[in-house]
Amino acid sequence: MRETPEIEARYARRSSVVLLVMGLGGIVWNTYLYLFSFSHYPILWLICVVLVGLGLRGFDRRVKLRIGPEGLFYASWGARLIPWGEFDGFAAYNRGNVSWIQAHLKNPEELRARSPLSARLDAAINSRLGRPPFYINPTQLDVSGEQILEALTRYGPAALPDEE
Repeated sequence: MRETPEIEARYARRSSVVLLVMGLGGIVWNTYLYLFSFSHYPILWLICVVLVGLGLRGFDRRVKLRIGPEGLFYASWGARLIPWGEFDGFAAYNRGNVSWIQAHLKNPEELRARSPLSARLDAAINSRLGRPPFYINPTQLDVSGEQILEALTRYGPAALPDEE
């Protein structure tokens, strides 16, 4: 019998709704300016369309992060469960006001090779910018970083000390 996962996280709806409202409001405002004023801001339409796209992803209710006894599933790293044996540990990674959960892998190149193109590009860019190549971003999920770290400590390898 399979145990119930400790955490199943999806995109946070509240922040997605805020982005959606901001994007739609900006589109309406700029359209009003275009139709009834002498000035409008063409770049605002592009920015607002991006905001609407980010807002719509909150309505995708598929699981994005699953932490359980078998391993870790994080949708950004590909559509497969990663067993705990592939990890050395996890640590909170803070840069300014933003916190991520850094994954320390035993063989990061193996995971990078199995990851989708977007995850490979993200890992390469992050490495060049001094950020961890593989991390979990709790700000976009409906669970907190503390809850994720607690579950990782419970099921996964021991959590490593926090890094700045």
